[in-house]
Amino acid sequence: MTTLVRAFSWLNQFTVSHLSPASHQDVQAWADVSITDYTFSGAKQSTLDKITDLDPLERPEVLLAAAVQEAQRGLLEAARESVRSALQHYPETSANRHRRAAALWMLGSLEYDALNNYTAYASWQTARLLFQTLAAEQVHRRNPPQARWYYERLHEMNIQMALTAEEAFTWLNVFPSDAAVSRQFRAAASAGGAGTPPRGALDAHLRDAVGAPMPDLPVYIIVDKVNDYAQTHRYASARRFMEQLQFLAQRSSDYIQRPEIWVECGLAAHQMEMYEEAVELLRHSAAMFAPRSHQQAVVYWMTGAVLGLLPERRGDFILYWDLAIDIFREQEARADHRDRQARWEWYHRLLETLPAALERRVSSL
Repeated sequence: MTTLVRAFSWLNQFTVSHLSPASHQDVQAWADVSITDYTFSGAKQSTLDKITDLDPLERPEVLLAAAVQEAQRGLLEAARESVRSALQHYPETSANRHRRAAALWMLGSLEYDALNNYTAYASWQTARLLFQTLAAEQVHRRNPPQARWYYERLHEMNIQMALTAEEAFTWLNVFPSDAAVSRQFRAAASAGGAGTPPRGALDAHLRDAVGAPMPDLPVYIIVDKVNDYAQTHRYASARRFMEQLQFLAQRSSDYIQRPEIWVECGLAAHQMEMYEEAVELLRHSAAMFAPRSHQQAVVYWMTGAVLGLLPERRGDFILYWDLAIDIFREQEARADHRDRQARWEWYHRLLETLPAALERRVSSL
């Protein structure tokens, strides 16, 4: 992942630092590795206590600088709290979008290290969207240097995010016309579709039902429960609902929904660090999608992302990622031949990212 130091360097790209001379001196002193964690914690608090808040941007910058040092010391929870506190001091105004994006990218990296994958992805995605907006504004203002800087950072973000299974999962049904009637269950869930019981009643119903598999339970309910439990590290509960999902997949006659259920299970297993099981679930799903289809390529990329986390199998990801890139290139050519401009552009942008992500992962072996 892009290091905290790298993301922190984005903070004042187009402005001067908001640290006072005294705060700047303190922050530089924090880099001394000979001081103990206890001494560092006291020094950090002393610096924060001295801030007058005449410049409202000084305190959050000090907190982000502290987060960098805390992460380097292995104090990851303290680093996360520092970044969260910094974000609270950056109001969600247009003037703070750049700074919030840098802080959110830092938070995403820390959350990912803490295995809070969904929270990490949400932070990264928000940061990326903010930079996309800022890049477009600079183009509109005819400011090529700043626009170029934002687009270079966006390319860097895309490469980093493409290393994760979570990012690839968002590509699965990027073309709704092709894919997933099965995604209707997500739409029904978000819209509070007809027949959806209240949350409390839903939980009680599932507690009664999950002991014995019941095929009439809506799939989206089970998917949501798996995701909820995986995100909150309640792995035993998540596994019980994964078993329910797999039972539903085996009985489903929906040829589109069935492989997607296995993808959901594979992603959940990945979230719970059950990497070998995640690989098998994803491989099972890939075999059920149409050969050399968009969905199969996505699942191959997800499989490679998980394999890259297994020390004894890290080299195996290359085969899956090469295959995924080949299929995406075929899909790009097909979209070109059929004059499907939006689809061609999507594949073209993706194929600017994936080979670079593959090269970066290989260089880390």
